[in-house]
Amino acid sequence: MGSIFRTILIGAFILLVGLGIVMWLSRVLTRPIRQTAKVAGSIAALDFDGVDPLPENRFREIDDLATAFNSMLIGLKSFGRYVPRHLVRQLIREHRVGAGIEQRELTVMFTDIAGFTATCEGMTPPDVADFINEHLTLVSNCIEAEGGTIDKYIGDAVVAMFGAPLGDDEHAVSACRAALRCHAELARLRIGWQARGLPELHVRIGLNSGTAVVGNMGSNQRFDYTMIGDAVNLASRLEQATKELGVPVLVSADAIHASQRTVPGVASCGELTVRGREEPMEVFGFTDEVLVSRLYRDLRLISIGGGADEVMLQVIARGLFGKGVQGGARR
Repeated sequence: MGSIFRTILIGAFILLVGLGIVMWLSRVLTRPIRQTAKVAGSIAALDFDGVDPLPENRFREIDDLATAFNSMLIGLKSFGRYVPRHLVRQLIREHRVGAGIEQRELTVMFTDIAGFTATCEGMTPPDVADFINEHLTLVSNCIEAEGGTIDKYIGDAVVAMFGAPLGDDEHAVSACRAALRCHAELARLRIGWQARGLPELHVRIGLNSGTAVVGNMGSNQRFDYTMIGDAVNLASRLEQATKELGVPVLVSADAIHASQRTVPGVASCGELTVRGREEPMEVFGFTDEVLVSRLYRDLRLISIGGGADEVMLQVIARGLFGKGVQGGARR
């Protein structure tokens, strides 16, 4: 009887130890799996910024999984810097591999730094790269804040579209708001550049609305989501014409029509004949007053406690926009 009781105790002890080992192994094995699942959910949402690499694990198979997962994460983070994330999210929602080719009504934006060569004269190549990247980051943020998509960077220039790949019935208004935002933010940034001894920077912007072909274009090995068409070419011509007319932003009549004339502070700059077109076309620009008032409003918001002198803020705002766009007198 005593030996049976002893056997039962030993068996119970072994069972408890075995259960403890099983529970410990379960926690050890499921914790990294749960962590992997959580990280995979963030990656599925293309939220790479808040994702940390998976830690090493004592179990070889799980450690191999973590190593492969971390390599994938590094690749996706790099990929995310080259492809618009909202485009990828749309493709995932629609279960599509590629964006395809389609015609869209959209608004095209071209931006360029006025007098870029003279602006960067005397700066070292690394300083020029940092300067351009700071500028491109600001312009890109302004465009994306208004729902635009960056098509490409061409040196110091930015090409963007509004109305594709995500539909936007007010794409012309969004583009005009982005242009205003760019000039206001750059004017504020010039305050810091002046304090750092950097040259002033002014930007020219051309906006045009029309039909363009958008989608995947390139080889069967590599392609870009981009746009082509006369509407795109005209936006580029308008950006170039800002120098001739001496205005920071030029907007086509088609863009004004597409916005249903709801953009404030726009005035006619007369007719302009652009390269590639025989007939002159009416173009519009933002008045100095609307540009200054936008910056004045932002300066009031960032002034300490809102107690800054109102007249002084107006003077600062006008001074920051005072030099306008290099080259050309206003008409």
